[in-house]
Amino acid sequence: MPAHRGTVLAALLLTVLSVACGDAPYEPTPADLVGEFSGRAGENFQTYDLFLAVDQVGDSVRGLWSLAFLTSCSTHDGPFSGTLDGDQLHLRLRPDEDYEATFDLTLRVVPGDSVLNGRVTLVESGSETLCFNDFAPITLHYGEVGGLPIGR
Repeated sequence: MPAHRGTVLAALLLTVLSVACGDAPYEPTPADLVGEFSGRAGENFQTYDLFLAVDQVGDSVRGLWSLAFLTSCSTHDGPFSGTLDGDQLHLRLRPDEDYEATFDLTLRVVPGDSVLNGRVTLVESGSETLCFNDFAPITLHYGEVGGLPIGR
């Protein structure tokens, strides 16, 4: 094999390897995250629905949330705020009533910006007893999800 052909092949191999190994972390488009996301998670007596209406994604992330426990028909809702760090949303779900709970929600934005995967964690119980406080991982979808509020 001629020397220049080996050099070309080596350069091509180096390019392929650098592209394969140099994948940058996923960066969602903030404007694509504005809208409504909802999903259902859990099983049996620990099933819950979560709804997010994302109004702003910039220096901070802001909007409204609602969490419904299917077994008791109880809901908790209010405003949320947080940050977008790479493909991770870190949100604090604050209640709009004293008897409701405060939650943290950490979500990974899946490439395409229409699916969010994550977990709800209880920060502080309100005066109302929760059905449970160990939440199954949840997947939220942008727009309409059967049985949940209709997205924009």
